[in-house]
Amino acid sequence: MQIETLNTPYVIEKGEVNGQVVQLTIRAVEGAALGYDEVKEATGRLLDYFRRSTHTDKPSDDATSHNAAEAVHELVAAYTEGKGRVSDEYLVRLAAAYEALVPEGRGVSAKLASYLGKPVPTVKGHIMRARKEGYLSEAFDGREGGELTEPARKLLGELAHVSISLRPESRAKLREDIRKLEEE
Repeated sequence: MQIETLNTPYVIEKGEVNGQVVQLTIRAVEGAALGYDEVKEATGRLLDYFRRSTHTDKPSDDATSHNAAEAVHELVAAYTEGKGRVSDEYLVRLAAAYEALVPEGRGVSAKLASYLGKPVPTVKGHIMRARKEGYLSEAFDGREGGELTEPARKLLGELAHVSISLRPESRAKLREDIRKLEEE
């Protein structure tokens, strides 16, 4: 069992068996008591810890197909590289991951939110924005679904040719230059 002591009036204990968390304990340190604020802060720290570990773990554990796993991996990489900014690359990769996960069943938005470490409503808003920006087609009857649009497929093709080592700002400029060349 691992015990993490924080500079607060509580200790968080995390128990693991075979690498899986089986117990979490929030305990007041000697001479202190747990009130609402302490429990709220400790719970927030636990959620942050698990959000980071989910974000850095292989996101493809739930993805049954190779394409879905790859799309989710690319999405998380774009999100991490962009430091959480909602860029064209992020939106098109979100649309691709969404399209790839839809055949695997319900709860696609929740899965994506889990992989990204974001609340479900935030990710749903990003999915709506991807639709609005023309990267993902509309779903039918309020159900999960939609397909990558032709502009999204084109942008994904451009991104495949861009070196991962380029900084996000450089890639954004390169994408803009490619678009300008195509328009000429």
